[in-house]
Amino acid sequence: IDEVDAAALSLGEGDEVTLVSETGRMTGRLKLVRLPAHTLQVHWPEGNALLPAGPGEREPISRIPDYNAVVRLERTTDPAS
Repeated sequence: IDEVDAAALSLGEGDEVTLVSETGRMTGRLKLVRLPAHTLQVHWPEGNALLPAGPGEREPISRIPDYNAVVRLERTTDPAS
């Protein structure tokens, strides 16, 4: 997550969060980096849980999925701990 976005959400390095999309969810720990505002970077293959898996959801020739999933970020760690 971008450092500025994390600060605005009172999140810090290593905080546990859950990302939720229409397709699935995944839980992980934050790494603070520089990214475009309001974006997250999720690594493969863990992030595939957030992506639709049907053949219509992939580029027809390369079969690469659309990595532009819209997700909601949920805090899973208590900020006081």
